[in-house]
Amino acid sequence: MPKAYAYFRVSAGNLPIEEITHLLGITPTEAWKKGDSGRYNPSRPDSGWCLHSPLPRSTTDLLEHIEALLPLLEQRAVAVKSLSEKYETYFVCVGEYDETVSPGLFLSREVMASIASLGLAFDADLYFDGGHAAR
Repeated sequence: MPKAYAYFRVSAGNLPIEEITHLLGITPTEAWKKGDSGRYNPSRPDSGWCLHSPLPRSTTDLLEHIEALLPLLEQRAVAVKSLSEKYETYFVCVGEYDETVSPGLFLSREVMASIASLGLAFDADLYFDGGHAAR
């Protein structure tokens, strides 16, 4: 089943999760401390704070996720920029597709400028299962 999502991530060895939540004024979608077990890692190497796009993962167009998440970050631009100066900050997109979807990602100059103005690195992970994997 195809799915996609985007999220804002702050990470560091000893991240003050509660302070970040207070600074941004929004509850994270996901947060963890260094050493906590994760989905793909028995012991996470760093602490993290994430805010996911409000769209469901069944929305497979990554640009829709980006356009839903960016305004939430732009409303908090001063706080996001200050976090970018202290910690690793990313705008992450993930798409998992099968033969029913032709994935792609186009970012306009405006979207790229917005992400850059927030001081964020951009990471896109696109996975494609052409129907050869066991289901």
